[in-house]
Amino acid sequence: MKEMPPGMLTYPLRRPEGHRPPVQRWQLTLGKDVQKVFTAYVGVQPHRSAIDNSTAVKQATDAVEAWLSTDTEDRPLSTESFNHLEGDDAPNAHIWVLYWNDPVKGETNLQKLDFTSIYANLAPENRMLVGLWRESFKTPISRLKTNYSGLDYLPGLARLPETGTREHQLSAYWSAARDRIPASAHDLFEKDEDADITRPGDIPDGLGKHLTGTNYHNMVHIRSGQFWEIVVPKRQSRTKQSWNQP
Repeated sequence: MKEMPPGMLTYPLRRPEGHRPPVQRWQLTLGKDVQKVFTAYVGVQPHRSAIDNSTAVKQATDAVEAWLSTDTEDRPLSTESFNHLEGDDAPNAHIWVLYWNDPVKGETNLQKLDFTSIYANLAPENRMLVGLWRESFKTPISRLKTNYSGLDYLPGLARLPETGTREHQLSAYWSAARDRIPASAHDLFEKDEDADITRPGDIPDGLGKHLTGTNYHNMVHIRSGQFWEIVVPKRQSRTKQSWNQP
């Protein structure tokens, strides 16, 4: 994840000459033997009110937690969980984010999370009340970028073994995000033709069904967020008020 010398770039950096970021930014440094990372999102998603589906949600959630608690060599090396409160999806979903520095171990471990069995063990009347889903992907280090505004909260990939941080200058200019991806030195990340031709004409109804899918080439996955624990209450209130402005 180091910057390449200008002479080694097929496509030069977009950073303006002499540019210096106005504030400090950091990126991760992974272990020297890490070539790819493996990420998985696992979700238990209610379909109706919590009163109606509390039993189904608890049963499914307990099954995922039991899988996570198994102490095996291929277990996730970094795990986080949160509740989805609002947005473009059904509220109150419980989501786990899992990371490995070895895709083989990640894929092997994820196969042990048997959604078919979990679903079959739900009472028949509860099966339409809850959805189970997972999404996983491998990321070559050459196509991974990270950017942190501080070092007080480093979640996710930053918690993998032998991971550190270093300050970088690829920030606060147009196309800085592109420049932070090492592979951009030799790849323009052209849109894959499958991005259009593989899109289904009719979105399938997933209730009661087992659906699978794959990503096309050059799919972008973004995890972004803010850490609020150390923000003073006055600033929190001011920021939240600005979100509610018409």
